[in-house]
Formats: sequence, C-alpha cells, structure tokens
Amino acid sequence: MSTLPHNLPDAAKPQTAAAVLRETASGLEVDAAIRDFIATADDLRASRPPSEELAKMANQVAAITRELFPGKLAIETGVDPEIRDDVCLLFQIEASGSVEEILVRHDQWHRRVLPLAPKWPGLLRLAIDAR
Repeated sequence: MSTLPHNLPDAAKPQTAAAVLRETASGLEVDAAIRDFIATADDLRASRPPSEELAKMANQVAAITRELFPGKLAIETGVDPEIRDDVCLLFQIEASGSVEEILVRHDQWHRRVLPLAPKWPGLLRLAIDAR
C-alpha cells in the first residue's frame, strides 16, 4: 500500500532525485547544497530556517564535519518518502578507523552540531560509510 497522498494536485508529479553535492577542486559546494535544500523544502511546503541562518549553519557543520571526518564529504538534500515535509541536509562522509573511533567522532559531531540548530531538530543529519 502506498503512503503517498492520492488526492493532492502534485501527488502525481514524479519525485526528482536530490542533487548530491561533492567536493570539487575549489572546495565543497555548500552554497549549491543550500539552494537545493531551499528549493526542495519550499516545494514540499516544509518549514525551514531563513536562508541566511541556514547558510551559516551549513557552513559551520561542513567545517565541523571536515575536521572530524577528513575523508570524502558530500551534502545532499534528504527527503523522507513517507513523511512528505521531512527534509534535511544530509552530510555524507567516508570514515576510516575502528568502529569505536568512528562512534566517538559520530558522538562528537552530534554534540557540536546540535547547539547550532536547537530550533530545528532533524534538520542536519550525518550518514557514515565506514571503510
């Protein structure tokens, strides 16, 4: 059984894949990730922080993420397919080390990121690909 609403005018529109923004030679495309997130959140009528506040948070989180996880980093707009207005900025990283070391850094990431967006729980998320 589908969980998508069947009676909304835009329910028939196909969901587009979120843009994945990766590091380039000139650095991380944080601004592009923010633009994609804003467009997606607004299209889904999801609440979000003001653009300037979002940009400040995203840049701070990108710096924290790079510090704790110096491997590959990508930022993606994540959308929960079952909760239509659940949109997040997903920081995807590759991490090396033991499971214990990765879990310590994972915990540090959350402890440092949570105070940046106390009014927006779930807005900033981390996905780890352990190598």
